[in-house]
Amino acid sequence: MRSRRFPNERVPDGYINIPADLAVEVVSPNDLANEVEEKVRLYLDHGFEEVWVVYSTTRTVYVYRKGQPILSFGPADTLTGRGPLEGFSCPVVNLFPAEPAAQPA
Repeated sequence: MRSRRFPNERVPDGYINIPADLAVEVVSPNDLANEVEEKVRLYLDHGFEEVWVVYSTTRTVYVYRKGQPILSFGPADTLTGRGPLEGFSCPVVNLFPAEPAAQPA
């Protein structure tokens, strides 16, 4: 969390009642699409700057920001930060374990 979001730009003692800059939701095979969508909506409605939804089965990351189009990043793409994450850059393929090598037939 960026320090400028705190009073006097200092982290207070105790519980912090400020939403995070980023929420990352990793979707499991048992998650329902409507439940994931509801979580994203709740994060954004409660002040989170950005939400990343990660699908390991398709190796895809969807980036949500309130009032903006959803961005999709696949294995060949590089995930880049905006706003509070400006300067962050990571190839999406690096977020997942290496795929097993194909076995000869």
